[in-house]
Amino acid sequence: MERMPRRWRSIPAEEVQRKFDESTPEQYASGGLGDGPYALPPASSLVGKRFVFRFDSHEELSYEFRDLHTLAFRQGDLAQEVFYQGHEIEEGVYFFVHIIKGSVPPAFKVVVADTNTGLVTLTDAHFGNGYEAREVSRQFYFGRIAGDYPQTAALHGFTSDLVGKAVYWTYKEPMPPLKHIYSSEYYYSYVMVFGDHCWMASNPADYIKINDHLYIFTFVEERQAGTQGFFLINMNTLHDVGCFCGINGEEQFECYTVGAKGELTTMETYLGK
Repeated sequence: MERMPRRWRSIPAEEVQRKFDESTPEQYASGGLGDGPYALPPASSLVGKRFVFRFDSHEELSYEFRDLHTLAFRQGDLAQEVFYQGHEIEEGVYFFVHIIKGSVPPAFKVVVADTNTGLVTLTDAHFGNGYEAREVSRQFYFGRIAGDYPQTAALHGFTSDLVGKAVYWTYKEPMPPLKHIYSSEYYYSYVMVFGDHCWMASNPADYIKINDHLYIFTFVEERQAGTQGFFLINMNTLHDVGCFCGINGEEQFECYTVGAKGELTTMETYLGK
């Protein structure tokens, strides 16, 4: 069994910016672990909806979903029409991701909005963390959906509910499952095996509770490719929807959605399944 080689190099901020600026949705919104049989379809129920999200410590955001992949958003003086990918993991609970065109450094947003409770979680992310220009940095904001939605539920927040659990996630065959080990409130570990090569790593992670069975699990591949992985997990059905955004191992900008089926397992780190 051989260890997989290191997959990244330091990339100057100017090169990261160029890769972001020159990439089109046709290039950045597919590939990798995307397009598998467990990926959810685009959320047709989003089309025509308008949301206003309000937070205590972030500017108000407004969104209008014009078709399956076009949305208009406004944040303060910034207004754009952009490509997005959006999915409905269960009735009334939406996940979507989009970039901010022309942003310096490159930036993108990942949103989980629950119309059943009137609550929203925003992940406000950008490239560069003071160490590597290609590594993603982010902040989390918890807020409410304005208008005719419930306004009394407690805001989403960080949780330790998943700590101590482990799941094999299968994105597509014949690719073997990836084992996620939710080891602490601030880290996770994973194991993957490809033929006679293996990779094991631990990375900073965050866990957010949406309801009694839906959880956000998100990480940054620190000192690897620097990519952000983001997953909205249904622990009842062991199915997820998520995205990878960053500069990938081929040194191209990516921001695409994924879906996987899961199988609960133990935390022990043995190779293979």
